[in-house]
Amino acid sequence: MGRSGEEWQRRRDEDQRVALERADASFFALPDAMHETLAVGREVRKGQRDLLEENAALRIEVRTLQAKIDALSGPAARWRERGVGLVLGVLASVLASLVWWQAGRQWPAFH
Repeated sequence: MGRSGEEWQRRRDEDQRVALERADASFFALPDAMHETLAVGREVRKGQRDLLEENAALRIEVRTLQAKIDALSGPAARWRERGVGLVLGVLASVLASLVWWQAGRQWPAFH
């Protein structure tokens, strides 16, 4: 073997050594990556559980608000609103009549 054969042998040995180091690094890095993946998965599942709990709480709140809205817009609420409107309308008419009557006493032109 000449000088070029020795050079070729040295390069081949170096390439094999680098390939083995890369394979070892990949082999030992795999468990770390798996642990990181599992940790991320746990965090995602915890986030999903938190979101599901918050969603359930919000659904209860929406049902409560819907019940309050139904109570405020039901037939009894409409009749109560109409009754209050009637009373306020009568009071406004009486007040307007008193003002007109007083104005007629003060100024004969309104009489």
